[in-house]
Amino acid sequence: MQNTPSNGKHSRLHIASIFWGVLCLFLILSCAGRHSYPADLAMADTLCRTNPDSAVAYVKSISKKYANSSNPYDRNYYQLLTVKAANNVYKPIKDSTIFRVMDFYEKANDTEKLCQTYYYVGKHFVQENDAPQALQYFQKALDLTDENTPLSFLSCIYSQTGSLFLYQEMYDDALTMYKKSYSCDSLLRDTVNMLYSMQDIATIYNFKKDYGKCLDFLNTAHRLSKGLGNNILRNSISQSLAICYFDIKDYDKAKSYMMETLKNLEDGVKSSAYSLAIDIYSKETKLDSVFYFSKKLMECGTVYSKQKAASALCEFYNCKNDSKTVLLYLKESVTFQDSINRINAVSTIGKMHFAYNYNKQEKENIKMAAEAKENRYVCFISILLFLFIFTLYIYKRGIAKKQYLQISLSNERLKNLVVETERNYERERTQTTEKHLMEIKALNDKSLVERNEYENEIKRIKEILDELIESNNEKKYEKEKAANEICDFIKQKLKMKINLKNIDWSVIEKSFNTIYPNFKSAIYAKSYLKEDDFRICMLIKLNFSNSDISELMNRTAAAISMKRGKLLGKLFSTEGGAKDFNTRIKDL
Repeated sequence: MQNTPSNGKHSRLHIASIFWGVLCLFLILSCAGRHSYPADLAMADTLCRTNPDSAVAYVKSISKKYANSSNPYDRNYYQLLTVKAANNVYKPIKDSTIFRVMDFYEKANDTEKLCQTYYYVGKHFVQENDAPQALQYFQKALDLTDENTPLSFLSCIYSQTGSLFLYQEMYDDALTMYKKSYSCDSLLRDTVNMLYSMQDIATIYNFKKDYGKCLDFLNTAHRLSKGLGNNILRNSISQSLAICYFDIKDYDKAKSYMMETLKNLEDGVKSSAYSLAIDIYSKETKLDSVFYFSKKLMECGTVYSKQKAASALCEFYNCKNDSKTVLLYLKESVTFQDSINRINAVSTIGKMHFAYNYNKQEKENIKMAAEAKENRYVCFISILLFLFIFTLYIYKRGIAKKQYLQISLSNERLKNLVVETERNYERERTQTTEKHLMEIKALNDKSLVERNEYENEIKRIKEILDELIESNNEKKYEKEKAANEICDFIKQKLKMKINLKNIDWSVIEKSFNTIYPNFKSAIYAKSYLKEDDFRICMLIKLNFSNSDISELMNRTAAAISMKRGKLLGKLFSTEGGAKDFNTRIKDL
């Protein structure tokens, strides 16, 4: 019986060993559960990074094997590679393939593939000229990156995000993104992409009219590009230098770099190069050169460049007194200007929407961060309280167990003493009967005292638990009281027929979130709601009738009923009526 405490200790150690063993086995099985992709898909991914043209052909060659594969991981990885290869050769796929891939990887346990998928979803929205959506998915891709994310991929995300900010004339944000892209390229020692990033940074400084920094970056990039043998890159940098020198009215240097660009002109930059040539020669009043490049622009330029060329040709023929040709090019100039106005109108609306959505998203991020911080505090305090209660329970249980063992030992001694007494009873009956009876009585009294002490300790533990339960009931009462106060506040407004202002709604929502801290996160986990829709859900949770809600929201009762039906489908993906929606909301 003396080894009993040691046996209890060994038992606890055995249970702990089993727990940690099961935990390790679970972690091993979790790691082993990740899908292993075939080697030819990995080869296709490598070719997408190193040789995009070969990647397109290789992806097509394995389409029969993976396009309709029964394994969803292999099939979706193959579809992701088709999108990736097409984008890398500047021939993006415009169907819904990337969205199907995104749906799969959002459910699968593969963060790396989901990160890439978000990036190409963003590229898709760039092609659709939907800047807010594109920026949202680029940010999602950045949120999933970690220390294992390839720097070349990070550079692409930063560069694309910078281009979106540049389009929206958010130059400081664009500059930050381009500098991050340049840092990634520098760590990789990728000279070509470093020079492209330097050119992008210089472009931002040009828009900000910081021509000194712009020229510093461009001259450095131009010097480094000489030994690369990349004429496209060198011509692009030379053209940027010509534009910058033109902006600061150094027309000789602008012309020098323009001539360098015109020597090895690629199709992709002809429009901007010819347009710059017209500007420079116009400043030098060389009308023949202006005429020559204007004619060139009318053949290959963008709508902006063609409008400039048509205006220049009008002036040229006006000097020649050729009114018929002047009228011809004047009509074309007006036509091109109308097209430009339409494009600018659409672009302006897009920029306004982007700025609104971007500011709204920033406010939501700040609000979510504050809520997350508050939730962390609540969670931390709850964990501390749980640990305190658990530790107290273990401590009291240990004391009670120790006392129980002592009582058991006492009972065992008593039994042994009774046996010994019976064995010697006949021999020493007359001499020891009284003595033994006294000893038995003393032991019984001691056992009774110890038992009473044990029972008292159990009662004390029960009283502590009762106090904790009473404390929880008081908190529940306080929540119900707070809920009644909100309802009374709202009913008072109803009774007085006073419309709720934004500050009233803020007070109501703040108190509501205190009473039901998980309600809003549960709603928004299902779907994003407008402010009015969430207020309807909040009023339903507070047991307000349909007529009360319609009066508070300044809508008809029929409109509120219809809205509840729509919200049922949006939040719970099911059909039903307004009463079904009320039941679902109250159950949250």
